[in-house]
Amino acid sequence: MKLSRDTVAELIKLHFQGQDREFAQRVDAIADQLEAEGATTEAYMFRAAKRNAKARPEPGTRDKGQGTKPGGRGAGLTTLPRGKDIEDEAGGRSKIEVPRELSGFLYEVRPKLTLADMILDLETRQAADEFLRDLQAADLLQEHGLSPVRTLLLHGPPGDGKTTLAGAIALALELPLFVLRCAGLRSKWVGETQAQAAAAMRWLRKHELILFMDEADSLLLDRNRGASYTAEDTNALLTLLDEAPEHNYVFAATNRLEVIDPAARRRFEVTLELRAPGAAELAEYFERWAKGIKGRFKVDLSAEQAGSLAAGHGLSFAVLEQRLNGALRSHVIELAHCQGEKRKPSTSLSDLLRSKLELPGPPSQLVPIDIPWTGAVLQQLQLQTQSHARHGSTGGGNPAI
Repeated sequence: MKLSRDTVAELIKLHFQGQDREFAQRVDAIADQLEAEGATTEAYMFRAAKRNAKARPEPGTRDKGQGTKPGGRGAGLTTLPRGKDIEDEAGGRSKIEVPRELSGFLYEVRPKLTLADMILDLETRQAADEFLRDLQAADLLQEHGLSPVRTLLLHGPPGDGKTTLAGAIALALELPLFVLRCAGLRSKWVGETQAQAAAAMRWLRKHELILFMDEADSLLLDRNRGASYTAEDTNALLTLLDEAPEHNYVFAATNRLEVIDPAARRRFEVTLELRAPGAAELAEYFERWAKGIKGRFKVDLSAEQAGSLAAGHGLSFAVLEQRLNGALRSHVIELAHCQGEKRKPSTSLSDLLRSKLELPGPPSQLVPIDIPWTGAVLQQLQLQTQSHARHGSTGGGNPAI
């Protein structure tokens, strides 16, 4: 399949005009055709880019890491409507409002998952516990002339709980957590990042909170790698890190630590890796999920089997959750049809779960895209151009969409 430049222009127009439904339908149509042609990797790239292109998660959506109540009954984080006073679970209200110039890129989330509830390997848990202990002992450290830590850089594969970990720390410190979506900020404000960073700094000085810079590599790229505007963006964010008020904490997350500017990496006092989960961690996650539906549905698949299957196909916590809930939805629909038609289900829930877990995981190396969805489109065009140059052909194949 070839993407024409008119198609690219149409996608850009739909995205920046805020026509989210039409944009999503167009991207889905391209991805469907790619899948039909067997180009599953490219299809996944487009769908992942479409998700990243959203200005922010819709209120009530799930975190892309670990959830508290598997089976669709809870979440590690709840997104709050921006620009409004929000009632928290204890009945209080958050008075922090998002500046208009940062609307769509900065939003508050309410954590639900504690650090003790998270599924982490031993080394990561010990490092996270030590970091939280230092934060909680800030006053004591200052009394002894020691500077408490205020910055944290989280890195690792997508979907393994970086945002959830930031939320767990915010919950322990009883501080609001605000997410700054760096990729969206840069994609819409190319050339104006310095002004946006200054606006964020003015806002930070007024409030006591944790700022979580998601997809930080989008704005902290190595200045030796990119164009002049990339260096300017990085300089603007370095200034934000340097001048962040002492009453605030700045966390950041990236899937690509290697592209972060060395000076930016030095600004973070603690760097913590969240590794891809192994069979034991995925088995524990499955066990929690199965307990969430116990009494309503029968699951014969053991946690050990599920964990082994998921690890063998390289699934993250987020992808595992998607697969499990997808199987459960299919089972519920099948049961409803069977009741209406007075027949027995042709496939058990356990069989559906096995079939979902036996599918290969997504190509994680294609998930990070600097400028969320346009990067996928331009990458696809570049690949086609290279292919045409090698084969000396400008035609053939399927017509351009």
